[in-house]
Amino acid sequence: MSIFPAVIKLLKREHDFKPITGDLLLIGRQSIECSEQTDKDFFASFCDARFHALDVSDYEGADIIHDLNAPLPGHLAGVADFIFDGSCLDNIFDVGNAMRSLSRLLRPGGRIMLMEHGTAIQGALMTFSPEWFFNFFAANGYADCQVYLGIFPFGMRGEWFLRLWEPFDLDENPAPATPGCGHFVNLVIAEKGPDSTDDRIPIQAQYRVMHQSENARYLAAYHRYKANRRRGHIAFIL
Repeated sequence: MSIFPAVIKLLKREHDFKPITGDLLLIGRQSIECSEQTDKDFFASFCDARFHALDVSDYEGADIIHDLNAPLPGHLAGVADFIFDGSCLDNIFDVGNAMRSLSRLLRPGGRIMLMEHGTAIQGALMTFSPEWFFNFFAANGYADCQVYLGIFPFGMRGEWFLRLWEPFDLDENPAPATPGCGHFVNLVIAEKGPDSTDDRIPIQAQYRVMHQSENARYLAAYHRYKANRRRGHIAFIL
């Protein structure tokens, strides 16, 4: 798994908005594209967070050993202030369990950044619509969730174009879940609130519109996320 230049830019812009500090947890060790830095050295170059990595084995030097297909042990709940998952979910079979576990790993006030494939490329086991991530974080009452599409028409090692994804259109109707933009990855930044949950199962947009009370919950979350200052702070890189 690699951290690409566009992702480096997004991580550093997030750090400028709110410093990455405390306990930093990588889901799988990462190589730094176009650099000889290790992932640990890369993060140490711009933040003071304590570095940890979770993986299914200690083969690449992870200090937390756990299979995200399995339930999360209680002692791992709330161990991280910032989680970076650089294309791990798209290689896991039980993605629902894994997503709930990633949320449980995070302390209130903590943040998670995910980079997951939206189209079948580079052997991804699973691919995700951007709606999948928005729905999870909105249903679980996260304080913020910004979803971007990293579009790479010339391959992942070529130039990327970053685009903000909106879950609703101007008339507040649910937007199409999967945009027709060629190969892309989902780039998600979400912040956990003091009352956020980890295990509410979201409802797909096309079904929740039949239940206005349910749809209202997601629409309220969208308005909250749209007003968050993070959106304007990161907008310059799009």
